[in-house]
Amino acid sequence: MRIVAVALSTVIGLVVITTTTVGMPTIGVSGGAIVPFVSALVAFWGVGFLASAIPAVSLRDPSSADGRRASRIFAGASAAVALAAALLVAVPTVAGDVPLAVGSATVAGGALYVAANGALGRYLRRRAEGRRLEPFAIPPLDPDYSRRRARSVVVISATVLIIGVFYALAAGRPAVESAPSTPTTIAMAVSLTAIVASVMCAVPVVTLSGRVRDLSGTDAARLRRIRGVVLRGKRTPLSDDELDIAARYAPFAAQSQRWTLAQTLTLLVALLAINEPVPDRPLQLAIWIAFPILAVIVTALGLRAAHRAETYALAHRNDAPGAASPADALSSGRS
Repeated sequence: MRIVAVALSTVIGLVVITTTTVGMPTIGVSGGAIVPFVSALVAFWGVGFLASAIPAVSLRDPSSADGRRASRIFAGASAAVALAAALLVAVPTVAGDVPLAVGSATVAGGALYVAANGALGRYLRRRAEGRRLEPFAIPPLDPDYSRRRARSVVVISATVLIIGVFYALAAGRPAVESAPSTPTTIAMAVSLTAIVASVMCAVPVVTLSGRVRDLSGTDAARLRRIRGVVLRGKRTPLSDDELDIAARYAPFAAQSQRWTLAQTLTLLVALLAINEPVPDRPLQLAIWIAFPILAVIVTALGLRAAHRAETYALAHRNDAPGAASPADALSSGRS
């Protein structure tokens, strides 16, 4: 239920982005408004996706002081990004590059999408908390889970990319002067492909996070101690129960870190693809300088955490029934 609901909402957003992007010349979006308009669409979609996914995968107790503080921080950050997206649409609208009706509908639709996804995320979290408040035994893990997911990501993303590039090449030189050029259309196809890959990478993240919550319960302090030992190599003393949970948690953490890294990197690619570095646009140049640096940092941190979790899982695999190796993913049972 959780994965299906988030995926359906995400697909709806992607369909809207795709149809709007392809139809930009028809709706009157032209010239320098193309990049900020598409960036705003992606930003609204990204905030909406996170608004539904983060509450569903969060391991914090939403009724605790820590959970409420985290919720306020997330709400503030989401509002700031949504406001920035609205400004990306408002500026070219005021300049006349975007029709007033189109700009107004885009901002209103984006705000509605974010609000609806936020409500969906809160509902999914309440439903999950009502079903399981205490730890329970994780069933045997499926070692082929990540490989199957990876194959799906590659096949579907490659299909989307081929279709997008074929469309760009078949379109040739646009008949309408304000229509996107072939390189721009290819860049949009690459961006859409990366977005699709990012969404598909999020599915294992959501699933694995749900399993971790089922395993550890809603005690956020306990989970922080376990995460510190497994992912950061801390020497925090753990009780016997926490040691058992840590041994079971480590294989999930190793896989989750890799999928989270893949999701982050594909999202960065999506944002880079739609922001062509142009000398007279300092924002685009700054993005192309900052994002590769960010990608290197995120990759180093993610791989190190995954390696630590994998090492911990290997060292304690006999303490975790059903977790034969750190390559294990999760069972195909409850989602």
